[in-house]
Amino acid sequence: MLEFRNENEINLDDWSKFVFNSKYGNIFNTPEFFKVHKISGETKPNAIFLLDNSKIKGLLIYYKHIESSFILRNFASRNIIWGGPIFNDDKIILFELLNKYLGTKHNVVFSQIRNLYNTEEYCKIFYELGFNKIDHLDIHFNLNDGEENLWKNIHSSRRHNIRVSYKKGIYVRLIKRNEKELIDRAYEIISTLYKKIKLPLYSKDFFINSLNILLPINYLKIFGAFLDNKLIGVRYILCYKNILYDWYAGSDEKYLKYRPNDIIPWEVIKWGVNNGYEIFDFGGAGKPDLKYSVRDYKMRFGGEVVNFGRYEFTHKSLLMKAMKMGLNIRKIFKI
Repeated sequence: MLEFRNENEINLDDWSKFVFNSKYGNIFNTPEFFKVHKISGETKPNAIFLLDNSKIKGLLIYYKHIESSFILRNFASRNIIWGGPIFNDDKIILFELLNKYLGTKHNVVFSQIRNLYNTEEYCKIFYELGFNKIDHLDIHFNLNDGEENLWKNIHSSRRHNIRVSYKKGIYVRLIKRNEKELIDRAYEIISTLYKKIKLPLYSKDFFINSLNILLPINYLKIFGAFLDNKLIGVRYILCYKNILYDWYAGSDEKYLKYRPNDIIPWEVIKWGVNNGYEIFDFGGAGKPDLKYSVRDYKMRFGGEVVNFGRYEFTHKSLLMKAMKMGLNIRKIFKI
């Protein structure tokens, strides 16, 4: 008998085991990642569990994002479903999860599913329920290729920059949980970058909560690039099962000539190879039909471009148009 439950009605061990043992299970569906968002209060996470005879068969987690600006919050709120629904190839379970989600009242303009796997086999279900698919690229590295082959696949100019970084005395190491000054410095570096490029960023408390919850169980690693013991670049990497996920990154603008943005990803790749991981997910690379400098930067490390895309469901069409206008207003007036 199929029945729905929320996160408060599920045993945490059962939740963890279901995600870990599921074909499509990923860190964004774990109870620990959910908890980071729950206690931070900057998004409103909710979970829909589908059970059959008291056993979890499906899971859909959505995070409600509300704009901090009073001007934008009424027409720019959205639900983000990171990693997509978890359903172990059962199309009935997928349909029931999505149908339940759409049948729940959501005071948002749109919902977006950010896929981490190929959904071509199931796209008909999404379309039938009113979702639209949008092309969106990602870059994957097969860490099973080994360090030597991965190095050869890096563009020659990028290899040159990495060598320059080493010659200038830059070294990369993991930042520990008790190194408070470095943790503060890491957030300062990232927040400075996000202000410059006019993108929203979670509060410092969110990053501290991530550190306290995810790092002790090895779901998070923080790679820092140092010059004479000074932190000049940082990269937050999520770790789950056999995959490394590029999460947040930034470098001190005054030290870009030391190439921290080149050496850290390479050190992450090496670390992944040497610690038994199989895939390094280098994160979003934009839409294929639009120029995107971040994609150009990432592609010079090698890797394979994949197009898992995203699904979007518009709840309020007029406000969707207003939202796009509002986001442009935010960029112009920095609100």
